[in-house]
Amino acid sequence: MLTHKVFSTEPFEREGSMEFIKYCKEGQFEKARNMLEMNKYLVYDFDTTRHTALHWSCLRGHSKISKLLLDYGADPDAADIVNQNQIKMS
Repeated sequence: MLTHKVFSTEPFEREGSMEFIKYCKEGQFEKARNMLEMNKYLVYDFDTTRHTALHWSCLRGHSKISKLLLDYGADPDAADIVNQNQIKMS
């Protein structure tokens, strides 16, 4: 039986995703890493504009967090609501 749904279909669908994305936005590396250690699937969650934690860390210049997210399998090609991905944004 599948215990974790890997990809979210709604904004902030997974428990803790709002806090996780906030930590990545703010550059709070230790808090983001701790949350990933508890739930590696948080890298696939997104907010109401379909920005993932990777979108936000790239936009805000938090390269250490961006590397962490990529190491955990974040998708650098994930598109937001206006079809922008992290590569186009950074």
